[in-house]
Amino acid sequence: MKTMSPEDAARCCTLGLLLELATSPKPGLVDRLSNPDVYACFTASAVALYPCFLKAAQGTSVGDAVLCSTREMMSWQKGGNTHLGSLLLLTPIAKAAVEAGKIERLSRSLEKTLKQMDYRDLHKILKAIKMVGPGGLGKVAYLDVNNAKTYNLVKQRKTSVIEAFKPYAQWEVVAHEYSTNYQASIMHGYMFLRKRIEQEDWN
Repeated sequence: MKTMSPEDAARCCTLGLLLELATSPKPGLVDRLSNPDVYACFTASAVALYPCFLKAAQGTSVGDAVLCSTREMMSWQKGGNTHLGSLLLLTPIAKAAVEAGKIERLSRSLEKTLKQMDYRDLHKILKAIKMVGPGGLGKVAYLDVNNAKTYNLVKQRKTSVIEAFKPYAQWEVVAHEYSTNYQASIMHGYMFLRKRIEQEDWN
């Protein structure tokens, strides 16, 4: 199997978003049949994320790439937050995939990437979340993105991304995956795809 180039890693992340959008039906989620107007916003912003995934794959920090993705996502359509959770999950993968070189080494590379995400990455990720203003966020007791003191606290304590997200791991998908080295994604997503590819001739 060939090694993963930065361009291929970015293409895979973008393609993953588009394929996920094409899946129908998806109970409770936007798909190509449930809401065509919103679907167009999701499609446009997915394509717009490619340059930012590429930056991550080329070595840009996860925090910078997430901030880049969030700005592009919001500027390319008027539907608001379309892919925040997905880009938070895919950006470390884009970075780790190139460093891993081969899919068999991705899990180990991801673990390294996650551990390297420090307080500077966290600061930018929190800024990205605030920029999007996801629905129902409200006030939280720990690391409230709408509280200016949060950003000073992150810098003072040098809080890593994993440290910040771990308290939410039991009920929030991104926090769970960051805290467990993408346990659910690897056990259910990757293993399912691998089995299907071995059974069928997938392009």
